[in-house]
Amino acid sequence: SSVENLLDKMFEEFGEILRTEILDINGEVKKHYRIIVNGRNINLLEGFKTILKEGDMVAFMPAIAGGN
Repeated sequence: SSVENLLDKMFEEFGEILRTEILDINGEVKKHYRIIVNGRNINLLEGFKTILKEGDMVAFMPAIAGGN
């Protein structure tokens, strides 16, 4: 299974609203989101093709910016 497969399953279960929250109109992860696998951004791995194994931890994290 891959990150892409996981996303497809999530979009099937939770609908188009989740897809439009995470992905832009080109199907890429929106700039304010990070998809993390075992503590590493998928952009530093194989992107959507990153292979997932049993026990892997996947996190969907909105980017956070703050002030003082």
